[in-house]
Amino acid sequence: LAIHWGSPCSIFRPINQDYAKEEAVKRGLLPRSIVEADYIIFCPRTIVPIQNIHKIIEGFKEFLNNHKVNAKLILIGANADRQYTKSVLFLISKLRIKSSVYIINNFLDEEEMNILYNASDVIISIPLHDQFSSSVVEAMLCGKPIIASSGIIAYKEHLKHMKSAILIHPSGNEVAKALAILYNNKDLATCI
Repeated sequence: LAIHWGSPCSIFRPINQDYAKEEAVKRGLLPRSIVEADYIIFCPRTIVPIQNIHKIIEGFKEFLNNHKVNAKLILIGANADRQYTKSVLFLISKLRIKSSVYIINNFLDEEEMNILYNASDVIISIPLHDQFSSSVVEAMLCGKPIIASSGIIAYKEHLKHMKSAILIHPSGNEVAKALAILYNNKDLATCI
């Protein structure tokens, strides 16, 4: 993948996951209960309808139902759509996963985003439509496995399914399957 625009490689880079988790706690980005999870999923996209956050939540719940693992989902709430956020919070409550989902409501700088990418085990971005997202490039620069939408033309052109990302149709069931693939196959997660 050739990077033709601004994600600086000097900022977004792999760092030790344990170090990133400690930095996230020290800087007040995440509580200790989140970083102590066995599996951390991070969606670096804002809570707006186009980002399919509700599908991510549904898939995360299905993943939790099928795997006995202490997993956490991190979402970005800063600059979110208020009405959609209300529906997302209602869904989280309805599915009884409040303690497994953490929403960051502060604006984050690039260094803080780098810490969050590196503290996570997998990055997910499944919008309805998009160009090639800088958050996907940033996650790749951090060496993290990505679950991305197969309906995005730029993703299909530049990401290879099961090679550089897991490309899925944005649905709860597909999210759950992709999370399970990466959770159950650490070698694949390291290679993607």
